[in-house]
Amino acid sequence: MSDIVFLTPGFLGFERFNNFSYFDARVLAALRAALQTILGRAVQVVALNTRPSSQLEIRQAELLKNIRDFESRFGRADRIHLIGHSTGGVDAALLLNTRPLGVLPWSDLDPTGIRQRLRTVIPIAAPQWGTCLTLAPFVRVVRESPFKRPLRTLTRAVTLGRLLSRAARSFVMDQFAKSALSDVVADLGEAAGYVIGVLADLALLDNLRPNEMIELRQRSVRDTTLNVRLASVVTAAGIRIGEPPYRPEPLFRTLYDATAGEGIDCPMPPAIGERAVTALKQALRDGRCISDQAVQPRTVDLCVNDGIVNTARQLVLFDEPAPGDELLAFAIADHLDVIGFYARFRTPDYVDAGLLLSGSGWTDEQFYELYTRIARCVSEQIPSSTPTDGINNSRVA
Repeated sequence: MSDIVFLTPGFLGFERFNNFSYFDARVLAALRAALQTILGRAVQVVALNTRPSSQLEIRQAELLKNIRDFESRFGRADRIHLIGHSTGGVDAALLLNTRPLGVLPWSDLDPTGIRQRLRTVIPIAAPQWGTCLTLAPFVRVVRESPFKRPLRTLTRAVTLGRLLSRAARSFVMDQFAKSALSDVVADLGEAAGYVIGVLADLALLDNLRPNEMIELRQRSVRDTTLNVRLASVVTAAGIRIGEPPYRPEPLFRTLYDATAGEGIDCPMPPAIGERAVTALKQALRDGRCISDQAVQPRTVDLCVNDGIVNTARQLVLFDEPAPGDELLAFAIADHLDVIGFYARFRTPDYVDAGLLLSGSGWTDEQFYELYTRIARCVSEQIPSSTPTDGINNSRVA
């Protein structure tokens, strides 16, 4: 088969559990429809799993294995395109380094030459330089809690189907951050469960601390022998202009303030921070922003974030980038808006409220604009003469 687009998930690592999918089904549908419109043929879009609660080194090996396993079942692709959300975007970008994360060489980790067949890597809202959220005081509560093992199990249930009673969910939150988030304990739901699960994902959380990611990035060298376009999508929560102003839900306000990192030592190399902020401002000036017309970013600095990851930390910024590396889109949206979890009508009588409830004004209009832009980026790496494969979208376990 000619081309495959793989979607790689971030925190928690699942692709599907019960009725909850990491990537909303419309992500696959939007990509497939946009690619078919642009190319005049179908391109396969596949949502992968990654192992939850794992260090980046393990996730890297798992990602390559999952792609290899898929190809062994369904056929080898001539060209591979990776779109990774959150830590999935970190996983994808790290494949572009000259050296893998562990002691094994690329030849052992990637015996079928997946990296050589990569043509597009698109990280979305990815903590390439870590996130200040990992340094928040209530995260330390999770890290030091004697209940962290049952916490991971219970919060996964909260996140993936509201399987716990209100009393059980309140117990989880009590162990998580009773004092820090007391104003949201009364209304736990999928969003709170997702966030607690993220912060209880301790092995991965260690890797995403700013100092750890800075060290990793500073020893990263872009493998320019790979013919890959690196195009980042960054996210920042927005604020509505005019009246009435929208006040985000308490959970999101707490997360946003914690991720902003004000008042804590959240390191960022000055030169990298300056490059990142300059790139963000330029993206706003030259039309790469995707947002509701009545919504703008709260600010453009090292503190602005999407409720989980600081926006400036979402850019890879190699010392020696390859030609074609770019900031593809600056989405004024929260961390989960961009994978389909925003307020919208599922039926004429039922509104899905979304998850993080940031008030960023993300709607179907912005969602489809983003994935059309992503599809166009992917399509530019596909030869126009490539024949139709007659293949379909799919999900794999």
